[in-house]
Amino acid sequence: MHTNPWDSTVVTRAGDGRYSATIAPAWNLAMAPQGGVVAAIAARAMEAELGTGQSLRSFHGVFASPVPVGAVEIDAHVIRAGRSMSQVQATVRGEGAQAGFTALAAFGHERAGFGYTELEMPDVAPPEECVSFRDPPPPESGMPDEPMFAFWGEVIEGRPALGHAPWDLSPRGAAEVATWIRFEHFPGDEHGQFDPLALLVAADMMPSAVFEKVGADEDGWFAPSVDLTVHLVDVPTGTWILNHNRAHYAGDGYASAEAALWDPHGRNGPTLLAWATQIMLFTRFR
Repeated sequence: MHTNPWDSTVVTRAGDGRYSATIAPAWNLAMAPQGGVVAAIAARAMEAELGTGQSLRSFHGVFASPVPVGAVEIDAHVIRAGRSMSQVQATVRGEGAQAGFTALAAFGHERAGFGYTELEMPDVAPPEECVSFRDPPPPESGMPDEPMFAFWGEVIEGRPALGHAPWDLSPRGAAEVATWIRFEHFPGDEHGQFDPLALLVAADMMPSAVFEKVGADEDGWFAPSVDLTVHLVDVPTGTWILNHNRAHYAGDGYASAEAALWDPHGRNGPTLLAWATQIMLFTRFR
């Protein structure tokens, strides 16, 4: 049993380049676990196999086949271990499966260079002034009083800060939303150090921008991830992270989206934590 869902990212060495982990049921989203936790498991095995202490800088993975809740196997291979930068590959799959989630990542130590951020955090209400996904919707909405998936009750609390509620029939504008997210259990160590791999989970929440654009009439759709790319640049100093999400294109049953993760109270004001992109596909709930 997992008392903390983040324990699902703990990997155990099973041999040369081989690891195992167990994904708790709380991570399940309709068809499979949330893709971010699968990505975090891959990155955890990569860290263990590399063993240099270098920080995860860039991560890209493709979802070739669903990875199930429960026991999973991970194969990790160091492509190159350098003094300041290294590259690693890993695949996470269900026990006995031929395919699953395969990722490439770059790890690196701090280096001398330049510093700036051109992205800007949107001006939105703070989380304490926003409603929660856990709050019951209006009775006339016809929606259940509790979140559809345990993920939103046991793993992540979400509070929309920009965009429309699913039952809101008013005209829509841009494919853009912003959501405050908070981990129900702190994803870090006993010293209060936030685990950067948790940003992979925070980034894998991009379909909402598409549904913001198409409106409440388009219901019954689910948007599994085709891929996930995340560039990690900092870690949060507090509890809440703002996911600012835009979807610039949808067509042929796919959509392309991007997300910027923000710490509203960083060391020098609002701080960019990560930037991510993703392709998703669309299918109907069965």
